[in-house]
Amino acid sequence: MKMQYVELAQSFDVPVHVLFAHFSKHENVGKLFASNFVHVKDGTETKYGVGSIRDIRSLGMPTFQETVTVYEPNSLIEYKITSGITPITQHYGWMRFIALDGYHSRLEYRIQLKGRFPIIGELTQKFMQTLGARYLRRLKL
Repeated sequence: MKMQYVELAQSFDVPVHVLFAHFSKHENVGKLFASNFVHVKDGTETKYGVGSIRDIRSLGMPTFQETVTVYEPNSLIEYKITSGITPITQHYGWMRFIALDGYHSRLEYRIQLKGRFPIIGELTQKFMQTLGARYLRRLKL
């Protein structure tokens, strides 16, 4: 199976700290993909920081967990799947937050994944790309 990529980018008319505060909350990331993300463990230094864990419940699939691996306030969040049964492997994501000026910012979000079975990776990529782009275009902060 080949690696698939979801690439999302959107500018917002809010300062970077507002954008970061919104997407650092696990529950808000889930809205991007019409999934239920539930915060289950606080990070070592901040609630949603490094080591924080979220349960992912989506489309009647078994629950799996993602863990935040990098947390740089107003700049970067990285995470990966750390437990559970999922039809994808090698799942890793990062959200980069860019201050354009004092009143505007940009989110660049990239996810890489591989399907465990033929076509699963491609379908997951298309699903996430479509839902994520639609959500970002409509989001008002």
